Order: sequence, then C-alpha cells, then structure tokens
Amino acid sequence: VGGDQPVPGFNLNVNGGRSGSTSILADGVNNTGVGLARAVMSFTPETVQEFTVQTSAYSAEFGNTGGGVINATTKSGTNNFNGVALWYHRNPKTAASPYRIGTGPRPPGNLRYNQVSITAGGPVYLPRFGEGGPTWYDGHDKTFFFFAYEPRWRRDFLTVSTLLPTAAQRAGDFRNLVRTASGFLPAEVSAQFPVQGASIGPADIYRQFNLVGGRLVPIVLGAGQTFPQFSNNGQLNVIPSEFLDPNALRLLEFLPAAGEYFIDDAGLIRNQTIQRFVQQDETRYTLRLDHSINNNQKVNFRYTVTPAIGVRGFASEVNGNSAAYSDAKQVLLAFNSILTPTMVNHLRLNYTRGVFSEDFSPEFSINGGRNLATQLGLPSLTSGGIALFQYDSDQGGNAFSNIGSSGSTNNFNVEERFNINDIVYLTRGDMTWKTGVDLSHARLNVVPFFAASGGRWTFRSFQTNINRSTGNQNSVGGNSFASLLIGVPDRVDVRPLLLDYNYRWNSGALFVQNDWKVRPNLTLNLGLRYSLQYPRTEKNNLQGV
Repeated sequence: VGGDQPVPGFNLNVNGGRSGSTSILADGVNNTGVGLARAVMSFTPETVQEFTVQTSAYSAEFGNTGGGVINATTKSGTNNFNGVALWYHRNPKTAASPYRIGTGPRPPGNLRYNQVSITAGGPVYLPRFGEGGPTWYDGHDKTFFFFAYEPRWRRDFLTVSTLLPTAAQRAGDFRNLVRTASGFLPAEVSAQFPVQGASIGPADIYRQFNLVGGRLVPIVLGAGQTFPQFSNNGQLNVIPSEFLDPNALRLLEFLPAAGEYFIDDAGLIRNQTIQRFVQQDETRYTLRLDHSINNNQKVNFRYTVTPAIGVRGFASEVNGNSAAYSDAKQVLLAFNSILTPTMVNHLRLNYTRGVFSEDFSPEFSINGGRNLATQLGLPSLTSGGIALFQYDSDQGGNAFSNIGSSGSTNNFNVEERFNINDIVYLTRGDMTWKTGVDLSHARLNVVPFFAASGGRWTFRSFQTNINRSTGNQNSVGGNSFASLLIGVPDRVDVRPLLLDYNYRWNSGALFVQNDWKVRPNLTLNLGLRYSLQYPRTEKNNLQGV
C-alpha cells in the first residue's frame, strides 16, 4: 500500500544529490517533470533498449542536474518481425498470511497483481494502389515500427485496527464508559482487560449549550461555576435526541459498526479491523517509427501515453478516500544527419504534457463527481469532493475512525514542456568535440484545493467537558465523539477561494565539450556551459474548478 503513488523516478538520490535533483531523460530528451522532479513518462523493460545512469564526470551537455543523469532509450523495429507477449501474476491464494502478534485475527495475504506486456516490431508494409493493381511498400532496410501495449493492475491492502463507538454511543448514550489509554470503553470491557482498560480519568459529558429556537446558544458560566452534565429523562451522560445534529447522524452511515474487542500489536484495545486498500490501474502505450531517408539521414518519431490512477481508502466509500491521477503524453521527433565523415548532427524536437492530481476517487472527483459536502448542506468550491470530519484525537482511536477525507496535498497540476535540442559532434584526430544548444519553454498550472470541497472539521472533547478548559482533558471529562453528535466543532478549515497559479519558464543553454585522448590510458575532458532562465508567475482568483 505504500507504493500506491504513480510517480516513478521521484525521490531518487544519485551521487549524493538531493531527492528531485536528478535529470531524467527519454531517448536523450528531457523527461523530468516541471513541478515534481519525477519521470513524466515511464517504460517497462520490454520497451527499453538501453538504460544508462551517469553519476559523475558527465559532459557539459548535462549541466542542469545536481545529482545524476538517467537516460532510457526505447526499442526500434528491425528487418525481422519480433514480438513479446507476457503476463506476470501474483495472487493471495498462493501467498502466506503475514505474521502478527496480539489477540486479534491474523490478516490474510493481500497482494493481487497483474502486469501484461504485448510488443511488436518490424519493417513497415503499406498498401499502395495504382495502375496494375495493388502493390506494397516494403520497408526493409528503410522504415521500421515498434509498438507496445502494457497494462498493469494492482489490488492491495493493509489490515489496521481501530476503536469505534458502540451502538449506544452512536445513539447519544455515553453511560457506563471508562476513559482509558486505548479510548472510551464500556465498563464491562474495561473489566475484561484490567491492565489495558484501566481508568485514566472521568468519562462524563457536559452540556455547554442551551437549545433555543432550534439553535445551540452557549451557556455563560459565572465565577466558580461548571456546566451541567448531559441528561435525558434523569439518565446522566445521555444526549437528548433534540440535541443530536441531523448531519452528524447522516455521517454515521459511513462509519463502520464496532465489533468484538481485542488487543492489537501495540497493546491497545480495539474493536474493529479495517482494510486500508489501494487499487492502481496503469497502462503504457508506445509507438515508435524509424525511417532512413538515405545513408546519411535518418528520422525517428515516438509517441507515448501513460494514463494511471491509484485509488485509496478504507472501511467505506468515503473514509480515507483519495486518488492519485497521472495522464502523461510525450511526442518526440528526431533527425540524425551525417554531414561529413567526421561531423554528425543530432536534432530533437520534444513536447511533453502531464496532468497530475491528488484528488478523490472517480465517483467523488472534484471535476464531475459527487460532492458529499453539498449533500450535507455544507459550502464547497468544487463540483465534486469529500469533506473530512475528525474526532480521533481525544477519542482514543486513530485516523481510521474518522469520517470522510481531505489531504493537504490535494491539488491539480498540469505541466507542459516544449524542447529543442541540437548537438553537433566533430572528430579531429584524438580530439572529439561536441557543441550544442538546448532551448526549452516550460509551463506549470497548479490549483491547490485542500479544504475546498467541504473543508476539514475537527471535533474535540473541549466542547463537552466540565468547564471548556483546554488543560488536562483527562481531569475535566468530555468526549470528542459526543461533540461530533451535537455538531459543535473545535476547528474548521475551509478554503475561501481557489487560486490558480500559472508558472512559465523560458530557458536556453549553449555548451562546448572537448574530450582529448592524450594517451591510450589518459583522456582530458573540458566542458563549458552557459545557461539562462527567465521565470514568470501569474496568479488568478477562481471560485471553482
């Protein structure tokens, strides 16, 4: 589950360089992301002809990296038809169950993985219709193709444990609870586990509001006063039904029910085992054409598309819901010319576009998906999405007991790169000269939408404790889940507007490299590179995406 991000090539550390400082190339052209230094296009071994990693002493041609240089060269067709068809499969039926400690159930094997690769290459044959009937263009020794179709599907999950409210708590009944290091437990469960279920403070809940005209009005305490305990028909620690927030009750539909109590690997009492899942679907399409104009001039074309999506979540359709989208395209056109027996010119034209976003699953995608927040009557700047309702901090649970989803990394990234690269190679005796120019125009459009699709609502025990104190919560009572039920948050993060950031970079570089073979075992290298970059940023206010 930790590998659920379709961001290949990121966090590589080469030659002591920092993460994100490595230059990633594909067929000799820039394949490094504009916003995140990742490999925009990725290839499988069946598509790659050669893979090189340079860690030091590389040419002035690569003077824009702080780590290493990684280059993947794709395959081309040959005079013979060749192809590969393979299927790699992993199945939990044939995997051992993970080992664990504690009294809870042993989790099953989890990884289901399928990788398919279908490639074909050879000379190009094209029909040509004319007088005398159809003839065929024979691409032997002249025109070649290579095509790859490589889908990959992955289903995986981690088994985690959490502490969920009981059916009585969900109805507003907080009687006979014990506050423990594991969270709030029924008294009989606390007695069942005397060590882990020992009391660490009062578990009473208090009413800090009066209900006036259907609205909660804060009670103003005088000197030395405290709030009254919640009661219903004389029963203390029971929230009357008129105090229960209708939206909070609707949210309980997405909260799994509590199960049997057990001790987890960390020595905490839990009552539910949840599968934290990831579903990753990725497909790579690559088409390459190579053509020999004559003995001295060759041209090749490559088009690669790699759509991918990784969906994550746990326990319900909304809890922990998130998705990483990646949809990248790259077009390459290269001309190789032998100008003289000692001079060769390589010209490459490249366009790369990537749409990367940290979003929600397609059902709740902020563009065109459902919006849970608007269904609950909450404000939202996006057409789709999910809000997050947290009560885990004081309840004793963890993130897997929260409802909804939201992440600080939620954003849309659209990046483009236009690149012209021309290199001239010249050989003079024991000296090899290389000079060239590299021109690039890069664009990055970023829309951060954290807390824009309904916001993040945090509930604490402060709103149901004895005096609204933020001191030692174990001595003043209160319950964060009770605060959720009455609809009184401690903190709300809501984005007031969306900002569309547009970044532009125009860059150019000139370089000269000389490699002089002084003796068979001694070569002197001298390189000079001059680079210039002009960045520009534009920011526009938006009300939605």
